[in-house]
Amino acid sequence: MRRRALIASVVALSLGPSCGFTPLHGEASEGLRGRVALENSRSRVDFAYRERLGRRLGEASGDAEYTLSTEIAIEEIGLAITPDDATTRYDVTGRARYVLRRRGDGAEIAKGEARSATAYSTLASPYATRIAERDARRRVAVDLADRVFTQLAAARLDAG
Repeated sequence: MRRRALIASVVALSLGPSCGFTPLHGEASEGLRGRVALENSRSRVDFAYRERLGRRLGEASGDAEYTLSTEIAIEEIGLAITPDDATTRYDVTGRARYVLRRRGDGAEIAKGEARSATAYSTLASPYATRIAERDARRRVAVDLADRVFTQLAAARLDAG
C-alpha cells in the first residue's frame, strides 16, 4: 500500500510543472523585483508595511519604473467589556488602498484594496497593553503588505 502511495506521489509531482501553474511568489512577481519605489513611512504602521513590502518586492534603485502609493487606515474596536466598563479585548482592522503608477507618464498600472484583522487583550500593566497594541498594529501592517504584494503579483504586469 505504501508503495502505491509513493508511486502516486512521484507521478503527481512530475505532472505538476506541466499543468500551467505558475508560483505566485516566483516568476509572476519577478517582473516587479527592484522596479517599484515605495512611499516614505509616516508612522510605525507605514514603516512596518513599507519594510515588509520592500523585502517582498526588492528595494528599488533611484530610477525605478513604478511608484506605489498606499493609504493605510487602522481601526480599533473594543470587543470584551467587563461589568465595570473596562475593555479587555480589542479588534484591530486595517485597510490598504494602493495605486501603482508608471513613473514616466504617471499612468495608473494597477490599483486595489487589501484588508486584514487581528486582536489583542489588555493586560494588568499599561505598558504591556501598549506593547500588545503596537504588536497587533504591526501584524496588520505586515499582513496588508503581503496581501498587496500578492495582488500585484497576480496582476501579471507587463514586464516590458
